[in-house]
Amino acid sequence: MSARCLLFAGLLLTVAGCAPLTFSHEGAIDFDRYRVVYIQPVATSGDRLNTGYSVGLQDYLARELAQNSGFTVITLDPTDPVDVVLVVDLYIDRDYDYDDDDDEWDVDASWILRTPGGGVVDQGRVTESAVTEGEAAEEAMDAIAYRYLAPYRL
Repeated sequence: MSARCLLFAGLLLTVAGCAPLTFSHEGAIDFDRYRVVYIQPVATSGDRLNTGYSVGLQDYLARELAQNSGFTVITLDPTDPVDVVLVVDLYIDRDYDYDDDDDEWDVDASWILRTPGGGVVDQGRVTESAVTEGEAAEEAMDAIAYRYLAPYRL
């Protein structure tokens, strides 16, 4: 490499090192207004119709939101006073691939975040696939939890 190239590369690294980088996330909702969320048991349909499975997903989503979301309180008790209610519906489908003898599970998750009075604050839909149904369902819960990440600026 010529001295000219080395000098130019050094100059670029110096300039790039001085440029400030800012990482930020504004948050999907106003977490100052909506601080306490109740997560309903996750409704499941399709190939898996099991209440215990539904409650397990409710617990999983609550743990994910407790770790990373902007909500101050996450509750599974429907009698607690809350600002919003998170309602999640999953459609779970087994997709058998005849070409390579592998099962794949597809999960279509839709959610609505609403006030106790029924007003819609936020809603969305995500589709995930995985080798096991549990993994696909958890990936869908992760996507919902990701939607409600706490705001940050670094």
